[in-house]
Formats: sequence, structure tokens, C-alpha cells
Amino acid sequence: MNEWAQKVFLGAEVLPEDTKYGDFLVFGSKNSVDFDVIVLVPLKYLQNSSPHILVKENLVVNSILAGVVLKGKAVNTCFGFWQNGRIVACQKGSIEETNNSILKTFELHLEWQTLKRCPIFVHLERTKESKQAKMFGVIRMVTSCLSHAHFGTDESAEEIRRILMNVLNFPQFSALSEQEWDLFCVLVLKICDLKKSVLNE
Repeated sequence: MNEWAQKVFLGAEVLPEDTKYGDFLVFGSKNSVDFDVIVLVPLKYLQNSSPHILVKENLVVNSILAGVVLKGKAVNTCFGFWQNGRIVACQKGSIEETNNSILKTFELHLEWQTLKRCPIFVHLERTKESKQAKMFGVIRMVTSCLSHAHFGTDESAEEIRRILMNVLNFPQFSALSEQEWDLFCVLVLKICDLKKSVLNE
């Protein structure tokens, strides 16, 4: 993958003969609006690069893959390292969730795969911490969507708030005034962020 690959893969660990850095796996739902892709990179690159740098590199690889290989949908890349049939490290999401998603959906995207066989064949059990982190992430996303701090005060924001409140379908929430609702969202966000910081330590 041109200069990006040369820079990233220089001095990388030796891989088995049938695997090379830059190999990628397409995974996720067949009907997804984009291609979810994990690109094999050196473990040291993942460990030593800042999240900010990795996100910038994602954009580079997204454009490379979208322009040459994966056509028709947007590309959403994630950098990762796999070994002995399992994901060892990944840039986005939990290791267990990414690992198991690839394992279950690899064959849905055979026409796009760079490898003939899925290199992931070990199912990983989700840890309690992984499940909690996912739950907190979802709570944070929903509550930030419901907060005026995230969406502003236009009509579309009110429509989103109304829809999500209907989904939650709790009379106690529906009875809250706008000010009380915003306060509730802020409190949940703070609790969620505190829990996430504790889990990440």
C-alpha cells in the first residue's frame, strides 16, 4: 500500500508464509451501508501510535481501498494484529467483539477477501469488563443523542429526542421537563465516563 505501507511495516515482526502485512479482512453484515475492514499491521505499530495518528492513517487507507479494491460503498478501516487464529490487538472496539464478528461473517464477503481462508478460527468469550464497556458506550451514545448539548435545539433534534424517548418508553422519562431531561442526560454521561475510565485503568 504505497508509502504508507512501507513506513508502517518497516521492521515488523516476521509472519507465516501465507500472511503479509496489509492483508485485510472484510466483516460484518452483508447489507451494511459500508465495508467494515480490519487491516493487518505490526503489533508494535498499534502499541506505539497515538489514537490521533491511527485515525489519520485510517483515512489514508480508506481512500486507498475505496479507490482500488472495495467499490460501491464507503470503507471503514480498523487496524489490528492477529496470530494463532485470534485477534490479539485492534484499534477500534473490543478484541472479543471484533474477533467473533470476523469469525461469524468472513464468508459473507468472500469476493472481497485478500485471504482464501479466514485466519480467525478461535471464538473468544466476552469478558465482564468488555460487556460493561460496550453497555456504557451505548448508554453514552444514546444519552448524548438525547442531550441538547449534542444536537442543539432545532426541530430535527426535537424529533430525535421524541423518537428515542418512545423507544425507551418509560413514563418517568416522558414526564420529565426539558430542563430535567437535560440534567438527567448530563448525570448519566458523567457516570458513564467515570465507569469507562475505571474499566480502562
